[in-house]
Amino acid sequence: MLDFARLLLLLMRPGSLILVILMYSLGTGIADFLGLPIDLPAYWLGLSSSVLLILSSQLLDLFFRTYEPETAKPIQEAIKQKKPELSLIDFRRLMLQAAITTLTIVAVLTVLLIAQERVNPAALSILGISFILTFFYAVPPITLSRKGLGEVIETILIANLVPAFGLLLQTGEIHRLLFMLTVPLTALMLAMRLALALPDYGKDIAHGRMNMMTSMGWERGMWFHNFLIILAYAVLILAFIFGLPWRLVWPGLLTFPIGVYQIIQIRQIASGIKPNWNVLNLTAIALLGLTAYLITLSLWIG
Repeated sequence: MLDFARLLLLLMRPGSLILVILMYSLGTGIADFLGLPIDLPAYWLGLSSSVLLILSSQLLDLFFRTYEPETAKPIQEAIKQKKPELSLIDFRRLMLQAAITTLTIVAVLTVLLIAQERVNPAALSILGISFILTFFYAVPPITLSRKGLGEVIETILIANLVPAFGLLLQTGEIHRLLFMLTVPLTALMLAMRLALALPDYGKDIAHGRMNMMTSMGWERGMWFHNFLIILAYAVLILAFIFGLPWRLVWPGLLTFPIGVYQIIQIRQIASGIKPNWNVLNLTAIALLGLTAYLITLSLWIG
């Protein structure tokens, strides 16, 4: 069981699920910041639905990747390393069963929200859109994750729809604070995905794997990465000018030095200096994670 869990951690993106929790808490935190009472049952039901929905997309994506020659081989190698007694066919069956189970639980949680009158039409619409994007993210023939749109769809889901769902469950309406806080985080999440795609850029090109970096090309992708980081902090400052309370702004600005360092790394790579991929990956993850955490924390204690 432990080996199977390690296998899933290797093949999936558990960090995305942690980010879902952070972003959902950010949306709910806006309601708390506005002085509204928090409906705890709705909070936990909505959070569980959000996490399981994103988990479902990853499980479905992993299931269909086993049918594609360029992605099935690394999966087979990972299975052989972590769980050698598990065949690829058995792995496929487990992934499909797990995806069906998680989607079923999401449906049950949605019914509970409706039955207990804890969900409003706006929140239900967001959940429906999230389900559609989750489904077409991985499932053929559309399979958005294979057409260079995977990072964009994942970012929309986690950085925009998840916090909107958390807020709508509590208030029933969107507040301008949501846009002011999620737009910078959306930019940072896209920048993170571009940075994380760089180490495998050559392999992705060679095997015809489509992602945002390969679609844009490494030069344009690096430029866009740096632009996104600058944009994130510029939007945060602009939001302050237009009324975002300073006690919500300064925690997000604390990570600006990390953003500058990440831009410097990308510029060095573009100029031909040998990269330290581990440091770049850690910086990219830390920049988004710390910024989201500090802003969310400031909402709940502010």
